[in-house]
Amino acid sequence: MSEALKTIWKEGHELLKRFTELDQSIGTFQISVRKTTRRRLRTTIDDSIVSTLVVPPLPEWIREEARKYITKFSDIYPTDDQAALLIRKTVDIILTDASRNSKLLEITYAQAGGQQLSTQGWDQWFGTWRSNYADQRYRAAITRNEPLTKKIVDYYQSVMKYNKRVTATVAGEGKVLESMRLELKKMSDELAVEVAKYQQILVEASEHLLPVVETAAQSAWTEERVRGS
Repeated sequence: MSEALKTIWKEGHELLKRFTELDQSIGTFQISVRKTTRRRLRTTIDDSIVSTLVVPPLPEWIREEARKYITKFSDIYPTDDQAALLIRKTVDIILTDASRNSKLLEITYAQAGGQQLSTQGWDQWFGTWRSNYADQRYRAAITRNEPLTKKIVDYYQSVMKYNKRVTATVAGEGKVLESMRLELKKMSDELAVEVAKYQQILVEASEHLLPVVETAAQSAWTEERVRGS
């Protein structure tokens, strides 16, 4: 199915592109008269063109309208199995952030050397949308869980507040930063657990989108039933 969709996309995109570039006459209409003459046992058919009409190029506004849809070809929807994979991967980057940050927060601020915490999950799903980011249609897989979404947003806001404090740190703020690190360590661990649980829910909820694959035992049982009938 995925290969078929790719072929349809490619051929459709090329045809529409050719249509938008059609700025010359698209052909001619010819009106002809057919004359049939019978002489004794012979029949003669003679066609003669009496009028020719050149069809002018399509109006510019039609081609301009078609150009708007050239870029929309990239909006082709994925197949069910691809959608299932995208749904399951939505929280991957958030889980990675929480786990990585937790590891970094195990050491002291002095040992970390002012290293900032990761906010890639925020940039991808909650920050300013960019074209190179993951498909934003699947953001709903996260936001439909409102309690978890609130925890994720609160977590990243706390992380960004810490990062900003680290960037502008001055002498005497070490204790404040250590206190923030302890709180963020706890938040990171708790969020990692909750996100991992929710990811399992997403896996189970998207199971029906995957193709049914028979095991060898199931296939043998099916063949046996067919032979028996």
